Amino acid sequence: MGDEKSMWEWLSKNTPKGKRMGFFFSLVLLLLGTVGCGNTLTLTGTVESTQIDVNAEVPGKIIKILKEEGDLLKEGDVLAEVDASNQELVMEQYQAMTEIKEAAFAELKKGNRAEQIKQAEALTKEAKAQLDKQKAASNIEEKKVDDAEQTARAAMEIAKADYEYLLDKYTKLEKLKEAQAISEDEFLAAKRQLDTAEYQLTIKKENLEFAQRQAVLTKNGLSRQSVEAAQANYEQALAQLELLKNGATEEAVKAAEADLKQAQAMAEQARLTFSKYQIKAPAEGVYIAKRIALGDMVGAGGNIGTISDLKDLWANVYVPQKYLGSVKLNQEIRMEVKSIKSKMIKGKIIFIASQAEYTPKNLQTDKAKENTVFRVKVKVTDGNISTLKPGMIVNVHIPIKE
Repeated sequence: MGDEKSMWEWLSKNTPKGKRMGFFFSLVLLLLGTVGCGNTLTLTGTVESTQIDVNAEVPGKIIKILKEEGDLLKEGDVLAEVDASNQELVMEQYQAMTEIKEAAFAELKKGNRAEQIKQAEALTKEAKAQLDKQKAASNIEEKKVDDAEQTARAAMEIAKADYEYLLDKYTKLEKLKEAQAISEDEFLAAKRQLDTAEYQLTIKKENLEFAQRQAVLTKNGLSRQSVEAAQANYEQALAQLELLKNGATEEAVKAAEADLKQAQAMAEQARLTFSKYQIKAPAEGVYIAKRIALGDMVGAGGNIGTISDLKDLWANVYVPQKYLGSVKLNQEIRMEVKSIKSKMIKGKIIFIASQAEYTPKNLQTDKAKENTVFRVKVKVTDGNISTLKPGMIVNVHIPIKE
């Protein structure tokens, strides 16, 4: 009580008698907000929650949004979907390749027959046709993006020429205006034409940049992967045909088994990648921030939103130095929120700051200014308090030693 007594003496000397009781009442409220009755230290804090960023794992275009800000989420809920049409084709190709290798391995273990060789020849022809189809489709896609880029470039060049022409015209008219050789209306009309041309040039430049990015994505992206998968499938079918014609050895059987396992792993990897085109909630909570819109392009690792984890609630309180000896890590304490009547909430101390902080500078006594506090983090361990939300004011009761 030494600090409180010193502060009261200061108030008695420096406060007019008529206002002294009001200051004393404010001081009592401040002290009651820190220390409760008996052997309990009562501190006030604000309930907070851990916030989890949700990031896209694969690049692409957002084609579906299933959750909005404020929605309650369960772990695994789908927030949005990225266009996975190309990856779906890749997955189907790897699955088909796996099935071919499974059949080939089974037949290899049984031994070869003329019918098997004919079947392998048919599979090889089918794989070759699929390869040719993928190459043709890839060439068409590449031609489309090349044509789009050329069209965008031509449009940009036209817009650039128009802008440069109007800029030159505007410069000349500007000199004529200074010489009062043209009217104000003529000059303003030229200015409007120049502004419109500049805007059109900006749009055409953006269109060209977008077309260039699409060309890079198409030539280096999933269309190339589709061709490579079809090429691998054809080569495998061709090798299997040769193996059947030459007859299988023990080493060949082992090699076919290993090849099958590799194909299965690749198919599983393709399925795993496909599943990542659905952006899912990593934890249960509230969707507090959505940072995407329908049609947006996202990159791998791009942030699409934030979730507030309602299962990980906590509060920071500040313990005066003189009570620090009563505070221990993993100490179980009681908490209460006024809006949750007749219900004590269980909590546990999970962090105690190693460095003190000073009390607010507006305290008026030198002795009070020397007081320091330590930040203590209290985790809510009571899983039955569904009404407890971030932002609520909470009173934390900590047993203290006299």
